[in-house]
Amino acid sequence: MTIICICSSVIGLLIPIISGTFINNLIINPSMEVIINFCKIMIIASIIDFIFKYLISILHIKIQVSASFFLNFKILKKLQHANLLKLQEHESSYFNQRINNDVNAIIMYIINLIKDVIINSIALIFSMLFLINIDYRISLIFILVILFYIIFYKFLRKRIQVIKNKVLENRAKYYARLQDQILYAKFIKIYNFGNRLASYLKKEYENLKRILIIDQKYTYFLSFGEQSAMLVIQLIIYIIGGLKVLSGDLSIGMFTVVSQYFYKIISSIKFFSSLYQQYLSTFVSYSRLIEIENLETDSKGEIVLDDIESIEMKNISFGYENEKVIKNFSLLMNKGEIYVFLGENGSGKTTLINLLIGLYTNYTGEIKYNSINQDKINLYKTRERCFGVISQAPLLFNGTVKDNLMIDKDISWANLEQYLLKFNLITKEENINNFLDKNINELTTRMSGGEGQKINIIRELLRNRSILVLDEPTSSLDYASKELLKKMITRIKDDHIIILISHDREFLEGLQSKKIYVKNRSI
Repeated sequence: MTIICICSSVIGLLIPIISGTFINNLIINPSMEVIINFCKIMIIASIIDFIFKYLISILHIKIQVSASFFLNFKILKKLQHANLLKLQEHESSYFNQRINNDVNAIIMYIINLIKDVIINSIALIFSMLFLINIDYRISLIFILVILFYIIFYKFLRKRIQVIKNKVLENRAKYYARLQDQILYAKFIKIYNFGNRLASYLKKEYENLKRILIIDQKYTYFLSFGEQSAMLVIQLIIYIIGGLKVLSGDLSIGMFTVVSQYFYKIISSIKFFSSLYQQYLSTFVSYSRLIEIENLETDSKGEIVLDDIESIEMKNISFGYENEKVIKNFSLLMNKGEIYVFLGENGSGKTTLINLLIGLYTNYTGEIKYNSINQDKINLYKTRERCFGVISQAPLLFNGTVKDNLMIDKDISWANLEQYLLKFNLITKEENINNFLDKNINELTTRMSGGEGQKINIIRELLRNRSILVLDEPTSSLDYASKELLKKMITRIKDDHIIILISHDREFLEGLQSKKIYVKNRSI
C-alpha cells in the first residue's frame, strides 16, 4: 500500500508542472499541436492516477473490514469475561454503540495515518522545496504563521479533548435510547408507554444537541484560526509571485504552478492540522476502549471439574454497592437431593443462584465445589461441563431451534425426538426438521413463551449436567408440561444436585425436596 500511495502522490505532483509547461509553450508557440500533446499527456496521467487510487480504495476497505472485525471480536471476548455486575450497569445497546463507534474511529484513524500521511508528506515537502526555489521568503512566512497556529491550537486542546469525550458518551446513550423504541415495541403497545420512552429519548437528544453545539463552537474557532493563517500566507505568495511576474523573473506558466503547489501545501497543512484533531477524538475512543479492557474480570482459576458432588456456601455475604443482599448465608448441598429456595420476591433467591454458579464473584465468605474454593476453579469450563440452567426467561440466542438445542454436538438424536414429542412441540406425523429449522430471534419471534421455556428445558435435559438449576421454570408451562418436568427431575435426582426456585405451589406439591427459606436476605 505504501508504494502505491507514493506513486499516486508523484502523479499528483507532476500534473501542475505539466499544466504550467503547457501554458508557457502555448504562449511561445500558439499551435494545435501543443494543445493535442498536452491532452494526450493529461489523459495518460489521469488514467494512471485513477488506477492507483482504485487500488488504494480496495486495499483501504480490505484493511478496514478485517481490522474492525478483529478489534471488535477481541473486545467482545473481553466483555464475555468481565464481571457481570459491571456489565449490568449499562444496557447492551449502550455497549454496542460505544464499542462500534470507538473501534471504527480508531481503525479509520490508523488507516488514514498510513495512507494520507505518505501522500500529504510527499506533497508538502516537494511543494515547499519548489516554492523555496522560487523565493526563500515564502518558506519563512509559512513557518512563522504555522507556529502561531500551533500555539493557538494548544491553548484550546485540553478543553476540546473533554468535549470530544462528552460527545462520544452522549451519542452512545442517545442511540441506546433510540434503539429502545424498537426493542420494547411490544411493551409500548401493551402499556401505551410510547410517550414515556419518547421523553427519555428526547432528554438524551437534548443532552447530545447541547454538547454538539459546544463542540461546533470550538471547531469553528479552530477553523477560523486556520483560515486566517492560510489567508495571510496566500496573500503574501500572490504579492511576491505577482511582483516576480511583473519584473520578468517568473513566467506566467510557472506562476500557475506556484499557485497550484500553494494549494497543495495548504491542503497538506489542513490535513496535518485535522490529523491532530482526529488524534484527540481517537485518543478519547482509545481511552474508552481501555476502560473496557480494564473492566474487572471473573476469577481465573486453573482447576477444571468434570463432575460436582457437593457445593458448600459458608458465611456468604454479598451486596450491590452499599446495599447488602445476602448476609452470612451458609448451606451444604449434595448430589441426590432437590433443594427448593423459597421466599418473597427480592429476598435474594436469584442472587444466591448467581453466586452458586459463579456469575457473581465479589462476595465475602467461601463457596466450594467438591471442597475446592471457587477462586481456584476455572469457572467458564466448569460451568460448561457441570451446570445446566433453566430460567424464567428462556436462555436462547439468535439462530435455529436446532442451534439452541444442540449446544453439545454429541447429544442423542433419539432422546431429542422423544423430548420434543413428550413436551408437545412436534407430533408423530410431523417432520422433526420442520420444527428444528425454525428461527429464533431475540426481538421478534412467533414462538410462545411456553415453547421457548420447553426448548430451554429440553436442552438442559439432553446436556445432563451434574447440577441442574431451575429458576421459576414453570412460569409459562401448561399443566401437563409441569407434571412431566416434575417426573423428570425426580427421576434424575440421584445423579444430580437439583436447585429450584419456584412460587408454583402446585408444581412443588408432592416433590420430595429440602426447602430453604430465604427471609430478610438470610437463611
